[in-house]
Amino acid sequence: MKLDHSLQAWAKKAQGGTEFHQTILDLTLRCPELFPSPEAAAKYCDAAANQFNRRPLQPNEIQNALTGAYAKQNEDPSSPKPPKLQPSPQLIQSHRGREGDLDALRITSDLTVGTAGQALAKLYRPDDWICLSKTIDRPEFDFAENWAKKPDLHEYQFIVPSVYRQGCLSKAQEGILKTFYLVHEIDDPNLDIEAQIGLALKLADVLPLQMVVWSAGKSLHAWYDFKSQDHTQKAAFQELSTQLGGDKAMQRPTQPARLPLGTRPGKGIQDLIFFKKS
Repeated sequence: MKLDHSLQAWAKKAQGGTEFHQTILDLTLRCPELFPSPEAAAKYCDAAANQFNRRPLQPNEIQNALTGAYAKQNEDPSSPKPPKLQPSPQLIQSHRGREGDLDALRITSDLTVGTAGQALAKLYRPDDWICLSKTIDRPEFDFAENWAKKPDLHEYQFIVPSVYRQGCLSKAQEGILKTFYLVHEIDDPNLDIEAQIGLALKLADVLPLQMVVWSAGKSLHAWYDFKSQDHTQKAAFQELSTQLGGDKAMQRPTQPARLPLGTRPGKGIQDLIFFKKS
C-alpha cells in the first residue's frame, strides 16, 4: 500500500526507529484531515501499521488513538480553557518545614532498609517487572527480585515507580500495568531540604508517605502509597502536590525518580531519609 504524501513524514519516522506507539499517535492525529469517519481511518491505519516490522498492536491501540484524534478535531477552539493550577505561595509558606523536621522524620524510619536492594524488596513483589537505569535514556527491565540481587544495583540512579507488563522493554505508557506509588518532587532553589520535608508531610494528609529519597542534589523525592488505586485520592494528591510546588512531570506514570540508595554520578549516594515501617 502506498502512503499518501501527507503521511510520508510519519512513514520516515516509523522506519527510522521512533517508538512505535508514538508513530501510531502521529499517524492518527493526521487522519481527521483525510478521512470523513474514524471507521475509514481505522482501516487505513491498520494497513499502514502492518507495513512495519514492529511489535504487535496492543488491543484497540489504533481505535483508542483515533477516538482521541477525532475528539480533538471536534473541540470548540473558542471555548474557555480552565486555568492551569499554579503553586500557591501561601500554602507553601504555611506548610514548609522547620529546623529539626528532618531529624524527627529520620528517627521514625525503618532502620532495616540499608541498601537499594532491601528497599526494592519492600516496595515491590518479587515478580513485579520494573524499570531502572544508570542514565535517563537507557532503561533496563527485570523482575524486582532480580534487581534486588544485582551486585551493581547501587550504581543505578533512576527508577520508574510504576510496574510494567512482563516482558515490556519500553518506558512508554502503554506498557504500564499498575502505578502503586505517586511521587512528589520540588526543584525550587528557594526551598532547602528542611523546608521540603514539611511540604512532603502535608501531602501525607492525602496518601500515606512511603519513603523520602534525597536526590544527592537540591531536592527530595517523596513516595506515597497508592495501592488503594482510589482515583479521587489521586486527583486530590496531584492537585495539592502542584499547589505545594511539585514538579508536574512527576505526575506522569513513566517519569523516572531517584533510586533509593542509588548513586548520582559526581554527586554521591542518594540517601534514604525515611522509609515507612511495615
